[in-house]
Amino acid sequence: MKAILIPFLSLLIPLTPQSAFAQSEPELKLESVVIVSRHGVRAPTKATQLMQDVTPDAWPTWPVKLGWLTPRGGELIAYLGHYQRQRLVADGLLAKKGCPQSGQVAIIADVDERTRKTGEAFAAGLAPDCAITVHTQADTSSPDPLFNPLKTGVCQLDNANVTDAILSRAGGSIADFTGHRQTAFRELERVLNFPQSNLCLKREKQDESCSLTQALPSELKVSADNVSLTGAVSLASMLTEIFLLQQAQGMPEPGWGRITDSHQWNTLLSLHNAQFICYNARQRCPQPRHPVIRFDQDSVDAPSTAKTGVWCDITHFSAVYRRTRY
Repeated sequence: MKAILIPFLSLLIPLTPQSAFAQSEPELKLESVVIVSRHGVRAPTKATQLMQDVTPDAWPTWPVKLGWLTPRGGELIAYLGHYQRQRLVADGLLAKKGCPQSGQVAIIADVDERTRKTGEAFAAGLAPDCAITVHTQADTSSPDPLFNPLKTGVCQLDNANVTDAILSRAGGSIADFTGHRQTAFRELERVLNFPQSNLCLKREKQDESCSLTQALPSELKVSADNVSLTGAVSLASMLTEIFLLQQAQGMPEPGWGRITDSHQWNTLLSLHNAQFICYNARQRCPQPRHPVIRFDQDSVDAPSTAKTGVWCDITHFSAVYRRTRY
């Protein structure tokens, strides 16, 4: 997540005491912008039996297939593309009217439907009625190394080092990690009406309390190509993200109408954000083999020599990288 700070740091520098010295330096000129973004609003990627077993209530239906970009998601991304066009025009990288010239814009999307459609929606908002190609790996049935360096073997994780790093960030153990988040788990149980769920009602020892963390113990799993948390931590991360997607989709009652204020949202989403200890603790690739990693070098290896590049779903954050030179 630190990468998100890069563009903002450059904006804050002129406000520091060293700004007087900076004024004597040659003026910086913006050369290019790379936007790194996840996909737009999508339907949940899963509809498992466990999801139904932790609540007595039926999950809302979605207008598209599992994992697909919704029409509203496409609309919101188009608005984002329109906004970025205004920014790029103000920066002098694109003309105010008309289509971008050949080689000015490159849009690269991962193979999933939601990422490909996100790229198309962004292009439609950035340059309406213009033929901007969304570049996607030809074989959409296989992982793209650009977006999946671990699954495709570009990078490999050192099991021991990654495990130590994650447990250190977790507070020593996954049990400690879940223990420190009991308030958030209690809130999730309230939204789910967990005490009335099949998982609680059908447990063997009815005289004991029933909680998500007790019913679904969490475990850290690390391999050469993946890091994951199982059990209550994994489920809570997925379910709270689904509530957020319901809200972004404009559903009338996210979380069955039981989420009513920002404090509840912040508490619940802390369970979704908790999973990022896995990603933040991962090793970096030993070699800068990909365009985004090479962005601070001399060139960006895109399908065209582009002044502006967009990558969809490169990782679990969104950021704008702005490259300048004297």
